[in-house]
Amino acid sequence: MSDLPPSRFISRLDILGRGATAWAFKLDQDIALKYVRKGRLKEFQAENEMYDLFEKHRPSPYIVHSFFRLPGLNFMQLMSSGLDQRIYSNQRHSLGLVQGDLRPRNILLDVGDHLKLADFDCVAKVGSKNPGNPPPWVCLGPRDGFGMYRTTSELFTFGSILYNLTHGCEPYEELDLDGNEVVELLRLMKFPELSQSVLDEVTHRCWYGEYESLADLASEMANLDGAKAAPRAVLSDENHIAQMRDRCCQFLTGSLAGIGIAAVSNGEEERA
Repeated sequence: MSDLPPSRFISRLDILGRGATAWAFKLDQDIALKYVRKGRLKEFQAENEMYDLFEKHRPSPYIVHSFFRLPGLNFMQLMSSGLDQRIYSNQRHSLGLVQGDLRPRNILLDVGDHLKLADFDCVAKVGSKNPGNPPPWVCLGPRDGFGMYRTTSELFTFGSILYNLTHGCEPYEELDLDGNEVVELLRLMKFPELSQSVLDEVTHRCWYGEYESLADLASEMANLDGAKAAPRAVLSDENHIAQMRDRCCQFLTGSLAGIGIAAVSNGEEERA
């Protein structure tokens, strides 16, 4: 049986995508709705709780905004596309957290071409064990403490993302190698050949953990040619956020009336 919301709720909505824990739909030109997948309520709520935590601290313009949340539902800022160009913010580390699933598909661009980080259902504490995310988005070598989330593991992931952006593929993706062969190469810290370009040099330093902190990496990236001219994200004002929240509530009393009950039921149902 499909774990999509009942058709009466989504018949006129565009599906934006499906992740491990949720479906995403376009509600209007500003708002997207995440709807929990079958049996994934616990994981879905972990992301909602992260947004609760974010709202207790100074807001970041580099995180996709959540306007309104209920169990199994998250009304969010609608983004224009996934990142196949640019990278991210440091706020999570100031909270002692890592995103836990950092990869291009979770780094989005809004309509103003501003970068936003999304998907927080895998957030973990710095120093905790990686539950098994796949390479090249996780460091398998000894420099990361054998699967622990550390600055070096985040640097490694950033290096792989940067390689993906500058070379148009994942490390070794263009070669006819078995997946296990690629994993072993990355575990041994053996990487594809890089050029002498500035961005390839940054990639090399990230893979080998040669930055003392993410702040050092961010500082270097900010001084690269063209960086200062790139669009910078800005915080939404409180009035705009309040208006978006009101619109979310209007959906819940109008075309989406009853979807909260359906979401909880779906999220609690055992997966086949």
